[in-house]
Amino acid sequence: MSLKAISVVILGAALSPARAEMKFRYQPEPNFELPRFEKVVDRSVKAFEAQDAFAQTGPCEIVNSHALRRYELNGAAQALQACLSHLATRYALLATVSPGTLANGARGLIIRLPGSTPIDHPFFRDLGRALQERRGELLGYPAELRREDGTASSAQQAIDRCIQAPYLRRIDNAQDFINNYGRCLLRDPRLRILNMRPAQGRRLAVMLLSDAEQPIVESINGYVRVLAEAGPVEVLVMAYPQQIHLP
Repeated sequence: MSLKAISVVILGAALSPARAEMKFRYQPEPNFELPRFEKVVDRSVKAFEAQDAFAQTGPCEIVNSHALRRYELNGAAQALQACLSHLATRYALLATVSPGTLANGARGLIIRLPGSTPIDHPFFRDLGRALQERRGELLGYPAELRREDGTASSAQQAIDRCIQAPYLRRIDNAQDFINNYGRCLLRDPRLRILNMRPAQGRRLAVMLLSDAEQPIVESINGYVRVLAEAGPVEVLVMAYPQQIHLP
């Protein structure tokens, strides 16, 4: 047998078992129906688009209803706060609302989120959209959204410690506040308040004189928050040293 024949026989013997055990595997047909890149991006972008925070039923339904009667400003704030408290569970963030003076000088509703809230937070984003959808008006009043922590007056502690009869008081203006809570401020020996009166030109603001040291007088300036008959009310307190004559 020639060398060439012997080589063929040996090679054939080596290959034949492998051929007997060879298995064939088939890949599935390629899928050419995968989502297009633009569609995937579009869905991702829509996840960050602002939604109308008030576009739902429940306590927020009042925002979209057309009531036959017009709310008083404090009543509107109270109704809107119930909606915002309901949304706090959804957004994991609480917003508050109170009557106040808007940036344009008009009286209206001020919705506040904490000053540390990022501008891309869903609640801030969706509340902004909700106001835009309603042309900046809620429950018949102009409204404004702010990220801020209102400066609290040191007089708030005197209000909180004051023992009052357990019923809600009507507070529509600064004089109502003085009538109901003025004695609480006057009794606090740390504040050393001599006199107080409503501030001119502002419905919920009071001016007061104090003969305390200057740092304490400065700390009194700010807002106090009280629970009134129509809901929480913020009153601006403006403190002056004893030497100043109140108008």
